[in-house]
Amino acid sequence: MKIETISKINKGELDGESTLDFALSHAEKVKEGVLQSWFKKGASRNDKALNEFLLIEIIRSILGAEPRCFFVLLSVSRRLRALLDLKYVDDLERYKYFKRKIKNLKGRLREISKRSLGTEGDESFAF
Repeated sequence: MKIETISKINKGELDGESTLDFALSHAEKVKEGVLQSWFKKGASRNDKALNEFLLIEIIRSILGAEPRCFFVLLSVSRRLRALLDLKYVDDLERYKYFKRKIKNLKGRLREISKRSLGTEGDESFAF
């Protein structure tokens, strides 16, 4: 992260460039640290797509950007494209497809929870 960005964060003065710098710095750390362990050669295409989806969601949440705005930013920012190096979730349509799959999975897990545990599906249990 740039020194100017750090000083702006410490002063509480975030502008667009410093927010983007913070988001990219955070995504870089996540990609190097956590997600690289998931990107093994034996990982399936869906696993790799999930990793890219999570990385996109991290940056989107920091920037507060809608999916469409994020992909416009992705097409404009060379630095963002180079950092993410997306191969599986690289456009808005694939992002929407993957988001639908995750939504369906949440619904199925909620149904299983209702049926198997006799709960409303939003309660959590620790075993």
